[in-house]
Amino acid sequence: MDGAYDATIAVIADDELRSRRAAARGHESLAARELRQLSQDEKARRATHVINNSGTLAELEDSVAAVLAALGGISRAGDRPAAPSTETPQ
Repeated sequence: MDGAYDATIAVIADDELRSRRAAARGHESLAARELRQLSQDEKARRATHVINNSGTLAELEDSVAAVLAALGGISRAGDRPAAPSTETPQ
């Protein structure tokens, strides 16, 4: 369905970290989940934007802010772009 959207975002992380996070949430093994999903490499290849979630929360926030800014969205937590003007040009 990636072709149905103007842009897609893949959030990827190191396999070991993903496995630990899944286990901490009580999810099944990472290998079992991956059998039903595209690989991270394939998701990243297809995506318009890729965010690596292997670092700190601050790094993740910076990456998300950069992608949102590129998409014309929120640039920082709570900051929203100005709404388009509804005035008719004269």
